Amino acid sequence: MNQKKSLKRSLLGVAVIPILILGIVITFFAMKKFTSAMYREVESELSNMAYAVNDMLDIMFPGDYVKYGEKVLTLVKGENILNDRSEYIDSVKKDTGLEVSIFYGNIRFLSTIQGVQGERMIGTFCHALVENDVLKNGRNMFYDSVVIGENKFFAYYLPLHNSDGKCVGMIEVAKSADEVNKMIRQSIWPIFLIAVIAMIVTGFVTVRYAAGLIDDLTKLKDFMKEIAHGNLKKEFDYHLMKRNDEITDMCESASDMQKALRELIELDALTQLENRRSANHSVREMQKNLENENEKYALVLGDIDFFKKVNDTYGHDAGDAVLKRVAYILKNGMKGKGFAARWGGEEFLLGFKGYTVAKAAQETEDILDEIRKSVVECNDSSISVTMSFGVARGRKGASVDNIIKEADDKLYHAKSNGRNQVVFSLEDEEAEEEEEQEEQEETFKDTGNQVPVDEDVLEYIKELKGENDGGTDI
Repeated sequence: MNQKKSLKRSLLGVAVIPILILGIVITFFAMKKFTSAMYREVESELSNMAYAVNDMLDIMFPGDYVKYGEKVLTLVKGENILNDRSEYIDSVKKDTGLEVSIFYGNIRFLSTIQGVQGERMIGTFCHALVENDVLKNGRNMFYDSVVIGENKFFAYYLPLHNSDGKCVGMIEVAKSADEVNKMIRQSIWPIFLIAVIAMIVTGFVTVRYAAGLIDDLTKLKDFMKEIAHGNLKKEFDYHLMKRNDEITDMCESASDMQKALRELIELDALTQLENRRSANHSVREMQKNLENENEKYALVLGDIDFFKKVNDTYGHDAGDAVLKRVAYILKNGMKGKGFAARWGGEEFLLGFKGYTVAKAAQETEDILDEIRKSVVECNDSSISVTMSFGVARGRKGASVDNIIKEADDKLYHAKSNGRNQVVFSLEDEEAEEEEEQEEQEETFKDTGNQVPVDEDVLEYIKELKGENDGGTDI
């Protein structure tokens, strides 16, 4: 079984890994280029000093180089013995920090380089590679890794020629490799640090953007999943509609699809109210919230009075116009309070979320007043209608069907006793008050607070209840 790929991991990988690779490659080449530039700078420095030393020797000691002796070697330039004239190259080292050696053949006759014991490395030989490149081929050469004694140097070699053009020796100007590499590291470190910071910032911005994109796609996916599971009332995250890009286009298409499906599945084609299927789902959600979160609700079942007479007298077009007008008033009256649905024919179901029976009945009275004042114009006729309503309260442990039946029973009572009215039971209202009082007492018990109630106040409340026993009831 193939493991499902994660778009989030894939997209973040595609976004971050190339940045890291590109950053590493750019940093690597930048460091290489900088190192090469530093090597060229060192080469130029050593080359200039080699020519300066050569010019100094020609000025101070005119003439050709000659070597005398077999065991004790003596180097002469013109009429001057150079063996003991190291003060000139010592001054160069003092001023520049560079090591200078004078070779005749492949032997050092003069040198500022010191051995382990502090002795000058006079009489030592150059490397065979240097001898071949410089002495035999007469070429100027630069090396970035020459071992002299026990240390590594960057070194430049300048051939020395006598008047006959013969290469007889060379000038060696060297700089400690440790010193050069330290200087390179100190210069590269800021470049490396800047590159790392740039990669981190770029990666962070990219990850944030990619993560935000994935989160929005996840919200779109969850929205589509809700639709697939039948929840056609799911609302879009407003943030998605503000992106103003392709995701917004996808969201708008999904929203249009949701609306189309809802109109097809959950809305009544004529009135555009919720249909019976959708209303059943809404009532069950209300009952669930009552059971789990103690959120009250009330159901109102309504019926247009003498609707058959409207159809028989004015025709079915007029009947449809009346249904649409009533539906419009019901929908406006229920905004922010719950839902309005066409239950069937000329019957409508209202669901008041978070309302007591008395409050729902009062809101229904207001809606009924609007219906009474409304006049439907159709086929040159003016039609006035009224409605009858029955109100039932949601109760814990009761089935949705039973609650709807109770509303239907009260609707029947309204129609049997004059129509054009809202009927509810005072018993429901009193039951709600008792439940509220029990909840308050339970809350006091839970918090450890006992609120004493005066007996005279209790008697007064009982008297009020006794007076209300003769109120509106069925």
